[in-house]
Amino acid sequence: MFEALRCIDHDGGRHDLGNGNGTLDKFHLGVSADGRSCMMILIDENRHAIRCTADFAQFNAFIANLNRAAAEMARAATGLTTKSRRAAAP
Repeated sequence: MFEALRCIDHDGGRHDLGNGNGTLDKFHLGVSADGRSCMMILIDENRHAIRCTADFAQFNAFIANLNRAAAEMARAATGLTTKSRRAAAP
């Protein structure tokens, strides 16, 4: 659902989130006064900023994708820990 977010890089150009390869250094989030949209600003280690605006449905889908990624990371970490324990066992 990332492609549904309207994102603009710090130079005012369009940014394709699918091609980024930086490390997220900072993340800022704000909600509009009327509560209908939010703005996310992501800043990488090289201080490149991407500003994304999303309505409720887009933001909700973004959070759901983050939750799925976090769950997958947790499963992978658990699997690695289990494999490490098995390898270390006599």
